[in-house]
Amino acid sequence: MKENLQLILGALSLIGIGLAIGAILVFVFMSPGGLVPEKVSVGPVDFVVPTSQPFTPVVQPSIPTSTTEPQGPSIQSLGTIRVFGNSNAGVQIEIPETGIYRFSYRSGAYSTYAVGNSPADTKTWLTAVFIYRGNQALWDGRRIKDESLFLRLADMKYWDSAESAENAAQGQYVEAQLAKGDILTLIAVDHFDAYADNPGQVIIEWFYVRY
Repeated sequence: MKENLQLILGALSLIGIGLAIGAILVFVFMSPGGLVPEKVSVGPVDFVVPTSQPFTPVVQPSIPTSTTEPQGPSIQSLGTIRVFGNSNAGVQIEIPETGIYRFSYRSGAYSTYAVGNSPADTKTWLTAVFIYRGNQALWDGRRIKDESLFLRLADMKYWDSAESAENAAQGQYVEAQLAKGDILTLIAVDHFDAYADNPGQVIIEWFYVRY
């Protein structure tokens, strides 16, 4: 009998119930009065708190990394250039350093007729800027020589208002490889002797670009 009691206590201890609770259960089961006691008094029981917790892996968000150079050019703004619609001399700039340059349309438009003097149903507003190498535009009599252009910027044809012309030219730009000391002339488009009463201007931003 004593040996059986020890075996039962040992088994209960292995399954984690504990010696104190196991002893009470054995007493209950072996009592002649039945399986369920009317009243059981249990003293304090010590529970062992684990000193370490099971390891739970933590999922971290994946942050992509790149071992290549950043994509796209590095762009340094050199300021803005105003090209007036009433000047047949245009604007001259000198290139400060050999490299690639970008000329970007920013805003503005000009008309080839004075305000209120344009023929009926004629579109007169434009944003075109011709860019020539050297310190002046090239002419064939009164006609500006577009076949001798170096660069053509924001030539979006004629429109019936400045606002329409501006909207059409958004995002336009041109690029070119240039040498230090090069001179460029930027000019609005009209006949040589017809500029004086032209309203408006075009604003261009130019950049030094490294690819």
